[in-house]
Amino acid sequence: MGLWWHNFGRFLLAQALRDERSWNSLTAYVPAPGSAYYWDVAVFPEADTDIARTLMQREIAAQPR
Repeated sequence: MGLWWHNFGRFLLAQALRDERSWNSLTAYVPAPGSAYYWDVAVFPEADTDIARTLMQREIAAQPR
């Protein structure tokens, strides 16, 4: 599983690394000019999917509403 944040630290998404549709969507993501210059990525092996999900849930809970 992979988790993505934009360069300002906002959590963007989680995806299964084998999910080709998610990769296509991710490559089509083009932020507004000046809004993001790079992504931070955390990749977890299948054995640690539970850790990735916990981190994802914490990131979503911490997002400003």
